[in-house]
Amino acid sequence: MSRKKAKIEIPRGVFEKVPGSGIYWIRFVGADGKYHREIAGNLSTAKARVEDRRPRGARASCRRSRARQGPRQSPSRCSRSPI
Repeated sequence: MSRKKAKIEIPRGVFEKVPGSGIYWIRFVGADGKYHREIAGNLSTAKARVEDRRPRGARASCRRSRARQGPRQSPSRCSRSPI
């Protein structure tokens, strides 16, 4: 009887380009909104890298949207301006 391999829990954003090779890649969306892929090596390195990329992309996109809005004005400053 043949034994089946235990299925490994692979997190979202990590994939094996060639199944069974043991070389993992990560896929994530950067602050520019585009998909990026990079080779990570083994599974533990891939998990660490994808976790590093997730929060940084989210924070950068928030900062970009704030930069496009322009400077903020306080309500008291707006009320003093002539119409």
